[in-house]
Amino acid sequence: MALWGGRFTQAADQRFKQFNDSLRFDYRLAEQDIVGSVAWSKALVTVGVLTADEQRQLEEALNVLLEEVRANPQGSRESAANPAKRCGRYP
Repeated sequence: MALWGGRFTQAADQRFKQFNDSLRFDYRLAEQDIVGSVAWSKALVTVGVLTADEQRQLEEALNVLLEEVRANPQGSRESAANPAKRCGRYP
């Protein structure tokens, strides 16, 4: 399942798929990515991009996601797509 590609009429070449399929590796970095996102959200408060309440909400959501990652260390493509769906970025 590809998370992208809606505009293309043909399937991606298998070589491209193998080159681009980094999800297994990406998922191994998920915990560090989430911790970094929490730190970044705090920095965004200090420069006025986020309110303290917005940052708190983001941190709560990221901590839920962190627990899910820790509970399922193997990960899945659906797990990787869910944060964007939860934030209302994608249908």
